Amino acid sequence: MSFCAEIQMKLEVDLEAHLCPLPQHITPILPDFSSSLSLHPLPDLLVTADRFETFNEKVTGSDTIVSNPGSFARSNYTFHVYYPSQNRIEASQIPTGETAD
Repeated sequence: MSFCAEIQMKLEVDLEAHLCPLPQHITPILPDFSSSLSLHPLPDLLVTADRFETFNEKVTGSDTIVSNPGSFARSNYTFHVYYPSQNRIEASQIPTGETAD
């Protein structure tokens, strides 16, 4: 399971809203700096942008969207377009076909 999926799962399970979804004994965080990883209030959009599988989903019980556009080069130049006024994400892609000279 990717780190992005871990964040999504943790937000859905208990809405802890923290960027480090792992227990402290696995990924210790200094208590004085824990608040810097907090997501209170939850944002409209959380983009994780790692090399794992592309996804975008709404967090259960919230209007927050968690999105991972994946690797631009590895995914045939696909990317996500965010429309803030509609709070939605659309997948898009740069065509890779040959152009006429």
